[in-house]
Amino acid sequence: MELLDNLAAIGITTKVLQYAVLAGIVIFVLGMYWRYIVAGAAIVACVFVLCAPAQSLSIAKTQEEAKVNPADIAPDEFIEDCIRYNNGATKESCQKDWKEQGNGKE
Repeated sequence: MELLDNLAAIGITTKVLQYAVLAGIVIFVLGMYWRYIVAGAAIVACVFVLCAPAQSLSIAKTQEEAKVNPADIAPDEFIEDCIRYNNGATKESCQKDWKEQGNGKE
């Protein structure tokens, strides 16, 4: 017990020695297997990324829905005739009329 008494005299108790031994074991394990630990962390990160595609799918769906159907765009001739025959009509109102009527759809 003389060693422990001498260590206690300089402030190193058995609790400090226990933590030192545990830290040594952890450092040894990390030193021996750090490649496997890094590879495992990378695999876990990939699994997390691949298991959460719901947000990207919903973004893709909204972008797909936002695409303009070419049939929904009124031809220039229709816009010109609409403005000519309807007093006070604007290009936007004629475009809206074209879309509401479903013109251009098969």
